[in-house]
Parts: sequence; structure tokens; C-alpha cells
Amino acid sequence: MCSNNVGVITRRNPDTVRGPDLVFIGTERLASISVVHGYAERAPELVIEVHSPGDRTSALMTKVVEYLDAGVKVVCIVDPEWQTVSVHTQDEYARVLTVADELTLPEMFADFRVPVRAFFA
Repeated sequence: MCSNNVGVITRRNPDTVRGPDLVFIGTERLASISVVHGYAERAPELVIEVHSPGDRTSALMTKVVEYLDAGVKVVCIVDPEWQTVSVHTQDEYARVLTVADELTLPEMFADFRVPVRAFFA
């Protein structure tokens, strides 16, 4: 898991690099990543973005699409104002979880479970 100052290349020619709040790169994918000009040439498996007060929802959704198109398996948007976590994948509609729910990521971690309320405690 990495945070802060990690660049994810989402497009080429012209290049677009996004700076997510958190990323996870598993050991298998990490072994196959080469770094060119300071940025990994392969996308992480998981990206987490925090919806800050100044963020426009449309801009966040643009990032979600870019991350998924770049090969990210799961993108989570944590929204402190609404106390929700939205989970985006290529294969399904977004799941919006509230503080009454548990965040699971079966696409990546079979046994991972965390109460959404833990993000806002």
C-alpha cells in the first residue's frame, strides 16, 4: 500500500498522470512493474480516492473511468461528507456503501472486511 506522491499513468500520447490518495500493488504485479521517468508503467490493483470538499463529482468520475481503463481492478471513492464508500470495477455497477455496511473486495482479497464506519471514526 502506498500513499501520497504516487503517480498512475492513465493515458499515453498525450500522457496523463493521476495522483491517487492510496494505491495497492500486490507482490505479483509489483514484480512485473518497470519504472519509466518516475512513474510505474503498469497500473496498481486498487486505487482509493478521498472526495475532498473542493472536488467536483464529475471530475472524480472521470478519474474512476481513467483508472479502470488503465487496468486498475478496483477504485474506491471515500466521501467523508456523506460517509459513504463507492466501489467501482469494470464488471459491475458502482456499489455505494454506507456506515451500516462492510467494505469487502472479493475481486482482490477473499477475507478482507472492514466496517465502512471505521473510515469516519
